[in-house]
Amino acid sequence: ITAILPSKEEEVTFLSVLQVLFVSLFFAGFCEEFLKYIVIARLQKSPLISSWKSLLVYGICAGAGFATAENLSYVMRSDFGTAIVRAFLSVPLHCLTGSVLGMMIGTQRFFGADVVPFWKVMIIPWAIHGGFDTSLMVAELWGEDPLSVMGPIFAFLVYVCGIIYARYLYIETDAMLPPADKTIHDMLLSSNQTILGANGINHWNGDYDFVCDCCVCCQCCCQSKPVTKGNENSSAGRDPAEFDD
Repeated sequence: ITAILPSKEEEVTFLSVLQVLFVSLFFAGFCEEFLKYIVIARLQKSPLISSWKSLLVYGICAGAGFATAENLSYVMRSDFGTAIVRAFLSVPLHCLTGSVLGMMIGTQRFFGADVVPFWKVMIIPWAIHGGFDTSLMVAELWGEDPLSVMGPIFAFLVYVCGIIYARYLYIETDAMLPPADKTIHDMLLSSNQTILGANGINHWNGDYDFVCDCCVCCQCCCQSKPVTKGNENSSAGRDPAEFDD
């Protein structure tokens, strides 16, 4: 990517601006958001997703995870100051776009891909990320030109607009989709069908001392363990048929 970008010593030309736009909108904007999309979409059809808010949380986690990996690559090539700057710029940006992706994928899960197609899921995170990076890259291209100060200002405005949109999307999605009527643990207890695949549990076997610690990311279950003290009487005396669908 750095080989594509024009050097700071070069005169700012139309071609150099196009190079910056290509890197910021395609490599940084689309490709990075698409990687996060793949991670979140993998969980979209998981039977352990009980609410669109679950995908919102996983979207933020995907953004934070990507930002961590990206920051490590930058810091290894630069200094500690870069880590501080990126902690206040890149990490919040990736979490923001990840949250938008998570909410859109959550809406897609419950309304279907026909109502919320792929382009609609990607367009806003791509625009936020691309606009943010374009502003900073063009400012760096201008160097000591007085106009370069406009880059960080515009990047900040893009970020603020992204936060406003994420808040609006949260309110709209919360109004459209009903709250989850079951927690993941309730779903595990009430299911009599395979919900975790070959490596998970097939169904609750009526053993009230069974607790399944399942990871929704890798869909792997730890071995069963006794219930913790204080909860041992919560299910005592109940008929296993109560947990069947």
